[in-house]
Amino acid sequence: MENKIIGKVQNLLELAYDAPNDEEWQTALLMAQKTYG
Repeated sequence: MENKIIGKVQNLLELAYDAPNDEEWQTALLMAQKTYG
């Protein structure tokens, strides 16, 4: 189960890294936080 969460967070971080602007970064990070929460 933990591996799935880690995978999701990694995917979100990759999306955030590719995001062209700060707003998408913030959205991706919020999604990552919700996934952890």
